Amino acid sequence: MAFSSNGARVVSGSDDRTMCIWDTTTGAMLGRMEGHTSSVISVAFSPNGARVVSGSDDGTVRIWDVTTSAELGRMEGHTKWVISVAFSPDGACIVSGSGDKTVRIWDATTGAELGRMEGHTDRVFSVAFSPNGACIVSGSGDKTVRIWDPTTGAELGRMEGHTNTVYSVAFSPDSTRIVSGSRDKTMRIWDAMTGAELGRMEGHTKPVCSVPAFSPDSARIVSGSHDETVRIWDTTTGTGLGRMEGYTGSVVSVAFSPDGAQPRDSKVRTWRPSPQLSCTQDESGWLAPQDYPSIRLFWYPPQLRPNLVIPPCLLVISKQGYARLDPFSAPLGPDWAKCYRPQSPNRLKSIVIGGLTYFIIAQFLWYYVRPLFLFF
Repeated sequence: MAFSSNGARVVSGSDDRTMCIWDTTTGAMLGRMEGHTSSVISVAFSPNGARVVSGSDDGTVRIWDVTTSAELGRMEGHTKWVISVAFSPDGACIVSGSGDKTVRIWDATTGAELGRMEGHTDRVFSVAFSPNGACIVSGSGDKTVRIWDPTTGAELGRMEGHTNTVYSVAFSPDSTRIVSGSRDKTMRIWDAMTGAELGRMEGHTKPVCSVPAFSPDSARIVSGSHDETVRIWDTTTGTGLGRMEGYTGSVVSVAFSPDGAQPRDSKVRTWRPSPQLSCTQDESGWLAPQDYPSIRLFWYPPQLRPNLVIPPCLLVISKQGYARLDPFSAPLGPDWAKCYRPQSPNRLKSIVIGGLTYFIIAQFLWYYVRPLFLFF
């Protein structure tokens, strides 16, 4: 499943051997493409949205006209099923990954094979061009993520660290980072130049089937899993920002809309992420949105500041627990301050004084008040 570049349409591939194009606003089907002789595993729009490329269990890569649904071309050469396909940023080439362990580049106009990249020792589950068109990334059953030169076919880098099959890979919008999702239930972010692991996201309870892309601002990643959930993650901290549930089966394909506002999943459903805030704290103890420091959301007493950790989400965490802030659903009025009562600066002194006072009163009652009751 994939969005068009303007976010107006979505294309989906199915086990029924067809591809369908949908209107993202109304949900109406706009077109249906038929021709593959087996399941359609992967689909992608061309950059200008005029064409769709598909990869199938029948071993072929095919190009389709979005307006007429006509087949424009067919690329044959893979000896096993085609698991992943993608257009180059200029729309001139197509890259495909296959169960035959190869990555191949095709001319999007003539269908000619332009190059072949070999080196993976297991099936290639995911391929993608970098947004600048300089590199291709692939993820494989051999547990590696590899970067290739699309002109020479040379391997430029290899990222190792996953402990099981890499199902999905994608570049960040600026081409500097790569995200991968794996059967080991984790997602990892890599430096595209050095191959160093920059971060790891954990939380899914079953294999991660799809991590198709960063959000357009590179701040979030959306993932789909066999655990029947779609999750959104912060790319800087690896923190989970949201979870969409309600599925009765594996989520094998997810994507952000081009404006980053709506993740979409393999059931062709649209979700809108909950608003998130990155907070900072000033010297007086106020928490404020990082982008709007003049707006005060929450006051954390200065005495407790040494125990405070502020992640880029809506949690205030201390050694005693945490508080979840929800400024979007509840008004903040003047009465909020009444919930805070400062501790005594010398708690031990207060306890001692209280104890002595209790002791003196008890002695007075015992020696002076009790005899009066005994006399009567």
